[in-house]
Amino acid sequence: ILEKPLKEDYFMYLASRANCISCKVECILVKDDCRVIATGYNGAPKYIDNCIDGRCERCKEEGRDNCICIHAEENVLLIAGREAEGCTLYCTT
Repeated sequence: ILEKPLKEDYFMYLASRANCISCKVECILVKDDCRVIATGYNGAPKYIDNCIDGRCERCKEEGRDNCICIHAEENVLLIAGREAEGCTLYCTT
């Protein structure tokens, strides 16, 4: 019989989309202990090519301090907006 995964493990699996080559961080907002509100990951802003595709010249040439990626936590809060209130945030770091 397969064991049911822990809810925390399940939520973190859903958030695993980070696309920065410097540091992979994922997070997810959950409300009422089971409803997923939003997932976020560190990566390039919308309409910018992703680091993981080898397109971030700043990461490759200037190092991590100059990476254009935004934080997973910023990303998930931008997506969730006001729905983030009262949520639990699960994060890989």
